[in-house]
Amino acid sequence: MILVRKIPRTQRTVPPTPVLAMLSTAPRRLRVEHPNPLSLDDPAEVPTLAGMRWATVGDGLRAAVVDGQTEQDICMPSRAAPHLSLALMLDGQGHFAMGRDSRGARCEFAAGHAFLSWSAEHFEGVDFIPAVTRFRCVILQFRPGLRRMFDSETPIAHSGAELCRHATARAWVARLPLDAFQKTIIDELIASGLPASARDALHWECRALDLLRQVTERLRTPVPPLEAGPSSRLSARDRRALLAALRHIEQAYADPLRVDDLARIAGLGVGALQDGFKALFGHSVYAAVIEQRVAEASRLLRGSAVPVHEVAARCGFSNPSHLARHFKRRQGMTPAADRATGAT
Repeated sequence: MILVRKIPRTQRTVPPTPVLAMLSTAPRRLRVEHPNPLSLDDPAEVPTLAGMRWATVGDGLRAAVVDGQTEQDICMPSRAAPHLSLALMLDGQGHFAMGRDSRGARCEFAAGHAFLSWSAEHFEGVDFIPAVTRFRCVILQFRPGLRRMFDSETPIAHSGAELCRHATARAWVARLPLDAFQKTIIDELIASGLPASARDALHWECRALDLLRQVTERLRTPVPPLEAGPSSRLSARDRRALLAALRHIEQAYADPLRVDDLARIAGLGVGALQDGFKALFGHSVYAAVIEQRVAEASRLLRGSAVPVHEVAARCGFSNPSHLARHFKRRQGMTPAADRATGAT
């Protein structure tokens, strides 16, 4: 799923991940099938690539921030080389097939999940991303030496991790749910953007290595695997409607928001809206509202001297206690502690 093409040392390192190349603009047809544009030697040669930004962050670490939406279905064949990469997906949908046909192992993309991809040899695969899919993701491509930590062991599937193995090649993709703290960190990285200074780069590198440590530790937990439920199927129209509801939440988070009003804005029934949010975004409508309010509260706390009670009112919370309860649950700290963190 997170693929790397081997390149001569004289060439510039190429962003490896076709899973997010679907953000490039596609021709006006229902389904697009073409080689991965990221396989070009220079990403600047891909003028239609949108929503993705790459940077060399630290010692052998490359990172990308993705924040965009597909316009058409994308079917993208790719070729992987030995690699260790991590995609941290807040929003997204689709799948990666390990092989050029439908018989290969398939890893479903899902919002709120981490995808650790490892390979010791070359193999082929295909990404599929449906039209009108919102993607918010951080991608981390690690130095070759870190890949060797899995040379002598293969992760074990368990209740917290699903594993897709290639049928013949030494390659696999592991999918794990992100916890609340990890989501907060990823949201912070997306909001801050790629590092513009050495200090910012150090912050990114520390975050990246710590996230890799957390994911690899969870993979080593030897508990019995659980069967994954069937993935929800949403039409392009449903996805557009759900994205319209989410955009309204992002713009009107401070207003009293009712589920039936959001359903009317989206042109969906209340039940379809609630089920669709869980299928597409991985959480409920209510959770989306609270997360947007908490995110805005954190921005105000770190970037201004507005009193906490006024921050609560501006962000749609009934009182400071209401803000503090949800803030601690999602950010792992109090509003006062978050403000102190932003001041350091």
